[in-house]
Amino acid sequence: MRNAIVETISPNYFQLLSIALRQGRLLNDSDGGEAPAVTVISESLARRYFPGENALGKHIKVGTAGSERP
Repeated sequence: MRNAIVETISPNYFQLLSIALRQGRLLNDSDGGEAPAVTVISESLARRYFPGENALGKHIKVGTAGSERP
């Protein structure tokens, strides 16, 4: 089993902390409970779980191992 810290943030989180986007897109107001699930991951998580690969478009599972939700 692999673990990561999961936090819920608002769409302006990265702008407020002056954190630059390296790839992909930032969250926006349309990323809500009814929208398809999206995530933003750190470079260290990408290197750890997708070594030598581009993490864009990959899937990660949040929750218990038996959860059906990706």
